Amino acid sequence: MNDARHSLLIVTVLRGAIFAVLFALPANPCLAGPNAYGTLVLHQNPILQGSCDGTINGLSGVERCDEAITRVDDPSRCAVVYVLASFPSWQSPNLRSVAFGLSYDETRLSLGNLSPAGDLESPTSGWPAPGSGTAVGWNEPQTGRLVEVYAFSADADSDDNLPTHLQLAPHPTHGATFYDPIGATDPAFELGRLGWGEDGALTCAPGTGACCDPAGGCVVVLPPECESQGGVFLGGGVPCAPGACPEPTGACCIEGECQVLTQLACVQANGRFIGAGDPCLQYTCVPEAGACCLPDGRCAYVPEEICAIRHGAFVGYGADCATSLCAPLFGCGPTTPNGPPRDREDSAPAEVSHGERGYQSEEPLGDPPCGQLLLHTDGTFENGYSWQYGGTAHPYFGAFAEGFDGSYLLCNAVLELTYIGLGWGVLDLYVWDDDDGCPGSVLCARPHVVPGGVGLWPSVSQLRFAMPGCCTGERWWVGYWGAWPGAGSPFYVGVDLDGPVPGRPKTCIAPGLGYPSGWQNVSVVWGPTVAIGIGAEVLPCGPVPVERTSWGKIKALYGPPR
Repeated sequence: MNDARHSLLIVTVLRGAIFAVLFALPANPCLAGPNAYGTLVLHQNPILQGSCDGTINGLSGVERCDEAITRVDDPSRCAVVYVLASFPSWQSPNLRSVAFGLSYDETRLSLGNLSPAGDLESPTSGWPAPGSGTAVGWNEPQTGRLVEVYAFSADADSDDNLPTHLQLAPHPTHGATFYDPIGATDPAFELGRLGWGEDGALTCAPGTGACCDPAGGCVVVLPPECESQGGVFLGGGVPCAPGACPEPTGACCIEGECQVLTQLACVQANGRFIGAGDPCLQYTCVPEAGACCLPDGRCAYVPEEICAIRHGAFVGYGADCATSLCAPLFGCGPTTPNGPPRDREDSAPAEVSHGERGYQSEEPLGDPPCGQLLLHTDGTFENGYSWQYGGTAHPYFGAFAEGFDGSYLLCNAVLELTYIGLGWGVLDLYVWDDDDGCPGSVLCARPHVVPGGVGLWPSVSQLRFAMPGCCTGERWWVGYWGAWPGAGSPFYVGVDLDGPVPGRPKTCIAPGLGYPSGWQNVSVVWGPTVAIGIGAEVLPCGPVPVERTSWGKIKALYGPPR
């Protein structure tokens, strides 16, 4: 995949002037930008019908998407048609340019008086013929939730061969796509239709609607909440009616082989149904298991593949979990977690951007305060970041970290988290030494933490997790890895975009996602960020006593030579 900053420069001539319109290629088709879930709408202003030769820009006559008119009842007079961009109320649009096309029967409709609403236009050859396309851009980004993009006249054949319609369509090269000022791309969620003698389709940006989750359940939520949990969004305003969601499938073990089937089909095949939404992984149908020493010293009786995924040390098949079998794998000293990185197909970073700015302190569920609090955030949060699916590959790709200075005895990791009401998850906590300005060796870790009391966005909760005995150097990092590889994002770390104290917010990016891999500033993916809600409570380290001695005394400790 190309670097996220790679771009395509399109140059066109418009009315004697040369304009350069910059369209960044999509770095990741699953990465939602500020214009996500925007739609393109067709609207005709009946007041202007028959007056198609004059100025028509800026005269759509609508201020809200639901006021748009998508039907022309009098084909004897030309219609003045507008292309409008509609964005949901829970987004903060930042539109620099948009690409789209048209589909219609040119033997029954003719278009004229082409009037782009932006400062720039880049049409394809033959525009506005069916199958062609154009791109419109603005010198200053458009931030309204209803933006006029284009205007033109449309004349229908007034004979008896109505009805007919005009349909918005993808641009032949760029699709139906919104672009923001830094190159993030978002496909149009829906495309509108205008009808002559028939109803069109009003495609306003979606609100809440039915979402089918992987287990077959249905819940009414916003589209990003649905997709972050791997659900299928059925559309804004669509209710959760009986039978709306198909019967779910999941892993089914039949004679040691795994197939993805419905529960009924699995039972009919004399199989063992693992669970709705569960994929067929290499260990799903392995009957053997054994003792596995987890990083925190606990023992689990699991297959060897599961042990590796949980960063454990596999003792052996058939071995029992004895009380004294396992010791912690991580302590105060340089080490790294076990388990190789594992690739996943989807690697979308997810982000929360709806809701009003704010911070609601909630009673933390976790460990009590234990020392001086170190945080770079200012107590207000404008956003939240998270990785999902393959972006959280092992060992800790998709982790977040904040950097701090000073040698301390760390007693609590502090996370400022939020969630959007779907699912729950597990975190692995880490403290890293510094390696040339990035997290390096693992100093200590606490795996398999299930946060409690996490606020629903826009509330952000401050939670504490004990990390006893973790001593740091002069520069160090603290953070967490979301242990949900192959799944959506249960939690989001609070994001401070305007605080007075700049932090060092980092995220660990898996290879092959179209970004620089390894530890990078979060701005590489999400844009400029002051700090993220990760910190620590610390105690003074105290000096380490040093006794001066001689080389002879050291040799004497080992006795006389043999």
